[in-house]
Amino acid sequence: MRLLNEDYVGGTLLKDFAYHLGLEWDEDFILKQTKNESFNLLGMELMSRLNQKDLQQDNLNSLLFMARRKFEGAQEKRLKFAVQKDIAKAYVDYFSPSLEWVKQKYFPHKSTLFAPINWDEYQENYTLRDIKKEDWDNIVDFIAQIIVSKNKIIQSLKEN
Repeated sequence: MRLLNEDYVGGTLLKDFAYHLGLEWDEDFILKQTKNESFNLLGMELMSRLNQKDLQQDNLNSLLFMARRKFEGAQEKRLKFAVQKDIAKAYVDYFSPSLEWVKQKYFPHKSTLFAPINWDEYQENYTLRDIKKEDWDNIVDFIAQIIVSKNKIIQSLKEN
C-alpha cells in the first residue's frame, strides 16, 4: 500500500505500474495531464435544473457527457465549488480516526497522510452568485452542442 502520487515511481500511476511490471518506460510516450475535476458552479446549476426536468433517461447520459466537456473544472475561483465549512469540517472529523488507523498501519513513517486544512483561510463557495457574459457564452455553446449533436443523429437516421 502506498500513497497516491507521493510514492509513485516516476510520479505517475502509469509509470509506477510499468516499473512494477518490469517494463521499460518510453519517455516519448506523453501522458495527458488531467485531474479528477468536479463540475464548476455553473455546470452544477445547469445539471441540477436539467435533473428536475422530465427528460427521457436515455438522454441524461449524453447531456452529462456534453456538460462535462464544457463545465468540468474551474479556471476562476468564483466558479470553483467548495462545500460549506461546517460540512467540510464534519467530513474531516468523521474520517479522521480511520485515516489515523491507515497511517499507523501502513505509513508509520509519515507524520500525516494529507496536508492539514487551514480552516481560518478556508473559503466556502457553493452557490453561483453572479453570471458573467462569458458564462452565457458557455451556456449558449452547450445548447448549440446539443442541437448539433441531435441534428447529426436525426440526419444519420434519415440516411439509414
